[in-house]
Amino acid sequence: YLLERCRQEKKGYHTLSSACASLDQRAVVFFGGATNLGKTTSMLELVQNYGFEFFSDEKTLLDLENRSIVGGSRSVAIRKTILKERMCSENEFYNLNSNRKDKKAHLFIYPHLDHGLEKPIFYQFSELDFYWLLIRELSQEIRGTTRLVKDFSYMLPSLDTDELANKRTKDAKEFTSKIPCFYFQGSQTQTAKFVESFYKT
Repeated sequence: YLLERCRQEKKGYHTLSSACASLDQRAVVFFGGATNLGKTTSMLELVQNYGFEFFSDEKTLLDLENRSIVGGSRSVAIRKTILKERMCSENEFYNLNSNRKDKKAHLFIYPHLDHGLEKPIFYQFSELDFYWLLIRELSQEIRGTTRLVKDFSYMLPSLDTDELANKRTKDAKEFTSKIPCFYFQGSQTQTAKFVESFYKT
């Protein structure tokens, strides 16, 4: 939480639980705090089969003010069987080649991986709904959800401040008014084809 406060105060960068890939310097971000949504597998499908470049997994750094993707975790954590099979690796982490230059935010997707649908279900979030989803994720990175230490017996105070919260609110509202965000329920192939078609329009 201290590192997140430092990032927000000094650089204006915000951490988001997400996976990110890019094409032609434009980034697509799969986000959502819950596990098993399909963030990593959707990103890997684009990287391995659709010509996208890997940018980050697990955590991505956003520059809200400049609508840019500026950093993140540069390896894939292969804890799940599906990822071990996909990456053909028994290692804990798998390093992919990553282009470290900043990317412009182009598309956000809140995925729901579902291989049982003949046709995917998807819709674009309103600006307000996207804002609500994004600000909730960004705020908990500095405020924390549990913040318990010493064998979970002591509650740490929030490191958020009114100044940071107000700036985060303002920048997130502006960001979500400029960047499209979709809910997408379907297979990883259906998700990848949707992203590919979006990039072509």
